[in-house]
Amino acid sequence: MANLPPGQRGEKGEPGSCDCGGGGNDGTGGRQNSPRAGRTRPQLLRRQSGMDRQPGTDMLMNSASVRIMDSYKSFSDVSYALQEGAIVFTADEKELFLKIDHQLNEWISVASYIEKRPRRMPFPTTPSAGSTRAPQAPVFLSNVVYGPKLRLVALPYLLPGDLYYKSGSSILGGDYACQDAAQKVGMTRSYFKVFLNGMYSSLDTVVHRTQRTAVPVVNYYGQRLFNSFEEMLNNGNWNNRIAIQDFGGKDIAQWTENIGRKEILAWQGVRRSQRLSEPFTPDCEGFSNRDKLKTGRATNLLSGSLFQSREITCDSRLVVLCIEAFDENSDTLNPMDYRRK
Repeated sequence: MANLPPGQRGEKGEPGSCDCGGGGNDGTGGRQNSPRAGRTRPQLLRRQSGMDRQPGTDMLMNSASVRIMDSYKSFSDVSYALQEGAIVFTADEKELFLKIDHQLNEWISVASYIEKRPRRMPFPTTPSAGSTRAPQAPVFLSNVVYGPKLRLVALPYLLPGDLYYKSGSSILGGDYACQDAAQKVGMTRSYFKVFLNGMYSSLDTVVHRTQRTAVPVVNYYGQRLFNSFEEMLNNGNWNNRIAIQDFGGKDIAQWTENIGRKEILAWQGVRRSQRLSEPFTPDCEGFSNRDKLKTGRATNLLSGSLFQSREITCDSRLVVLCIEAFDENSDTLNPMDYRRK
């Protein structure tokens, strides 16, 4: 073709031909023998419903998971497009469905194959810790209490003044930390609370009202610390030759960071009498604040006293004590009895 000046249109050329898998000039454009010919609807649906092609291969990778639909109608509208093995949960009917046949768009209700009864799951555990078996008590122990008792046990880690634990803080976070630690060592019949006060509560309401006057307070291995919870609040002193352990059964004085130390500080709560006489008693704002400009009170557990009342900043990380709300063999099993009152 002769060169044309810029802007001038040339003449139309002759029709060409194509070897595109056969039949390029038969009016079909090669579609009958093309690899794309014969592709069926199920294959197309499979490609749209969670099956992705692995790069460089003909292998399809399944990326299916449980799909949550607002209603059964929404589910029925898209059910045909989901692959076999798809699982769908309908929020309105609280039903779980499994697709077993793609061609027939056939589904089964999973609930018809399993026991349709809620299952109570255990408290969650941290991935690194997991559940452990409760340690065995030493062979020779003195002052062991047999019968009803309330155990006073330390958490196996330190917490700041806001008691932050697993997205919870203040008294709720402390109570959860105590109960979680108890569950991990198999204390499934016990209900532990943090031995601290909230912004509008005091230590007097930590233990259930029926257990405050006659049930002894003991350490992890059952050795007597106080004759009752009431005596514990009024006196606060125990024989310091009897150790306090953590939920692993280890003496807190034997923690690696505490060996050789002359004091082990624990957060100290506020009693009702203190709150009445000192309305502005420093307690990290009901143990809800870890600001270094705020203060709380601490006690040295090696002194054998729970109420030394030493002032300390709320950003400090100290030992936290937990106590059973009631004896594990008591009949106090109503969840409403777990509250501080």
